Amino acid sequence: MKKIYAVAAIFFMCIVLLSCSKQSINDEVSPRLTNIINATIAPNQSYHFTISDPGEVSIVKQAKHYKTSETALEAESGKMIYNYTPAQNFTGTEEIILTNKKAVPIVYGGCNGSHDNNQANISYSVAYTMLRININN
Repeated sequence: MKKIYAVAAIFFMCIVLLSCSKQSINDEVSPRLTNIINATIAPNQSYHFTISDPGEVSIVKQAKHYKTSETALEAESGKMIYNYTPAQNFTGTEEIILTNKKAVPIVYGGCNGSHDNNQANISYSVAYTMLRININN
């Protein structure tokens, strides 16, 4: 009977300790699903994509045949955009991948242990957007 109580006590302690564990402040939240944007433009024309709800935006896969391929803050609207202009007379398909990394507050709580209850820490959410730009006549 003492063994049953000992096993039950150990099981209970494991559950309590696991439920009060903290995630690292620098952990990233799982990446969100990739948005795939298909666009078609004529040779030597530009393509502009507005990035909704921007955080820290960067290009992780650059176009191969470009005159301009960059993220920028649009002067008139103040919105974050991606600008693409193909290389002179290029026809074909380009693939560009953008990331949008945003800080996400994570609130911990519910434990009566010695760590701070309901303390907000910052983690990061990363969203990927793939742009497939077809350049043809």
